[in-house]
Amino acid sequence: MVLVLNIKSSVDKSLFNVFPNLRIEWDYQSNTIDPKKLTYGSGKKVFWICSSCNMRFESTVNNRTKG
Repeated sequence: MVLVLNIKSSVDKSLFNVFPNLRIEWDYQSNTIDPKKLTYGSGKKVFWICSSCNMRFESTVNNRTKG
């Protein structure tokens, strides 16, 4: 018996793979989670740094990635 799994890698949907421009605003100091483990549709709240004014703020990943 052969078992074939059709599993799409979460790497394909990872936040920085799909939205590489958000790397600039990711708050590496405040976030404890590895951004590579988050998909772009995640509802997880994380910290960001505004690229215009350098203010820190909290927002969900999917809020930052929706058009």
